[in-house]
Amino acid sequence: MGTLYIIARSPYARKDGYTSLKLAQKGDGVIFIQDAVVATERAPEDFGMLMKEKKNKGVNFYVLRPDLKARAISTDIQTVSYEGFVDLIINYSRVVN
Repeated sequence: MGTLYIIARSPYARKDGYTSLKLAQKGDGVIFIQDAVVATERAPEDFGMLMKEKKNKGVNFYVLRPDLKARAISTDIQTVSYEGFVDLIINYSRVVN
């Protein structure tokens, strides 16, 4: 598998998530953890459009379930447990944080 990009900061607070999304290519994965999970429910418009574009190009999206629950957020993006997060890290060739 390709690269797994870990986004931990809200796109409202920092722009590094934008860079990760822009770099992601077909077969790569993006996982939202910590405060970045807010982007899965209500992202800035340009961030949301970039997510949609990348999803259409074959980028896989995930979100850490415990962080969603801690913030009372729901999403239609595939959720993973801590164990699933570790599996993603193991299965992707590279990890960018």
